[in-house]
Amino acid sequence: MKTARVEAIGTLRKAKVAYYNNRNTKKYEEHLYNENMEVTSMLGDITMMERKPFLHLHANLGRKDMSGGGHLVSAEVHPFLEVVFTPASNLASRRYDETLNLNAIYDIR
Repeated sequence: MKTARVEAIGTLRKAKVAYYNNRNTKKYEEHLYNENMEVTSMLGDITMMERKPFLHLHANLGRKDMSGGGHLVSAEVHPFLEVVFTPASNLASRRYDETLNLNAIYDIR
């Protein structure tokens, strides 16, 4: 799969989640959660970057205090995560954008 939609639900016991601070730093601010969390929604895509698949995910995480979510950097699944990949008919490619300081989609065929 070179381009696809990704959807998931399940549970995690550890997750590193980030918020992209576009206005001030143009960097991701990362937060680590080390607790049981319900993945109420995980959405993203697979695109190509430097001729390799690039996974980009956002997750809404149900924490004990009912907060959490953002750009998913890493996670530890426990006990399960149900993931669906839906291949796309197009080909989307990314490259690093210096102005934004992130990997942006620049070509869709």
